[in-house]
Amino acid sequence: MRIFRSILLGCMLTLPFTVSTYAQDISVTLNDAPLTCRTAPVLENDRVLVPMRDIFEPLGYDVTWEQKQKTITAVRNDTVLQMKADAVFAAVGNTKIALDAPVRIQNGITMVPLRFVAQHSGANVAWDGKNAVVSITTHVADKYEVADSVVTIMTNKNQGSGVILSKDGKIATNYHVIENASMGQVIFSDGTVYQGDVTVVGLDPKADIAILKIKEDNLTPIGKTADVAIGEKIMTISSPQGKRNTKTEGQLLAKNNDILSFSAPIKQGSSGGGLFNAKGNWIGMCSSFYQNSYYAIPAKKVLAVPTNLQIPIGQMKNYAYRPSVPQNITITKEGDRAASVYWTPVYGVDYYRIYSASALDGPYKKLTNKEIGNDHWFWGFPHSFKIAYSGSRQPLFIKVEAMKNGASLGMSNPVQVF
Repeated sequence: MRIFRSILLGCMLTLPFTVSTYAQDISVTLNDAPLTCRTAPVLENDRVLVPMRDIFEPLGYDVTWEQKQKTITAVRNDTVLQMKADAVFAAVGNTKIALDAPVRIQNGITMVPLRFVAQHSGANVAWDGKNAVVSITTHVADKYEVADSVVTIMTNKNQGSGVILSKDGKIATNYHVIENASMGQVIFSDGTVYQGDVTVVGLDPKADIAILKIKEDNLTPIGKTADVAIGEKIMTISSPQGKRNTKTEGQLLAKNNDILSFSAPIKQGSSGGGLFNAKGNWIGMCSSFYQNSYYAIPAKKVLAVPTNLQIPIGQMKNYAYRPSVPQNITITKEGDRAASVYWTPVYGVDYYRIYSASALDGPYKKLTNKEIGNDHWFWGFPHSFKIAYSGSRQPLFIKVEAMKNGASLGMSNPVQVF
């Protein structure tokens, strides 16, 4: 049996931005051209610091320094970013953001963490540790018609992607993108940053779906959905590692009502991005990956989530979600003595336990996963595990138990396999 740890084991597509180089001379490029800085970026404690004014002014920000308070402020349209010397927090609008390195003054120039620039400037920012180059991009090199309907979503916990569902501001993403968040902002395909109110209007945590609402009224929605056949060409558009409007191409490998499996690579940060057919019709929302297996939630399942909630995103830090027991256990016979077992994936479950019995009322015996040598079983696609019938001919029933932090979340109803 092959074990997949996709949705359930937290291979979720969030943004790590660690630096692992000891290069001394760090250069900066803007849209592939060298950017002159009065002070070169520096590497301290495995974090890159960049001169704030030299970076933000070419991006269209007005930057001012207040000597008495030792505060630097960058303003572009409705976006206001503010930092104070030696502080480990910054203000994005009215929201306080933790920094991964303190702001410091070097030769009269304010140096700020590169990660903050990547997450809040509205530009695509990449760090090439091997060549010691900070690359900033404000344009999209290859424009796709549907890219205007795909956004980058930033919270104080994670970075992910999203798809615009309506002109008046509904956006779909994964629940794990906003999980435990106390603030959120949306970056559109052209680099415009929305930092106003974000409300959660739809939520299905066990399916890893969230619907957000922002106060905008002239957005480009995702357009019509479509069915897709196994083997068809597909493409993804998302923000892996914060790189907006990144496109990958492949084929649809398998599908059911819960999951689409495809070959187009996605990475951390792609959660909530769009999966499209060759004509650009929306077919699913990127959700997770494990090794070379990539998954999306069908568009129809995303659209089926009711949007009757009014939860400010700041309340998600206190939102209590308890994963449920597995549902829709499906048995697919493979001859007279073998079967594949599948169930609808449940976000947040650490692992499962499987019990078998020869009678509906038991007694049930816990099965050992011989591949890993314990009683842990994991959701997989197109099947979670296979079971072979041995011994004398008699009925066989199974139950599936969901586990979280070593505790049971409950047991499924028994299902007859043979």
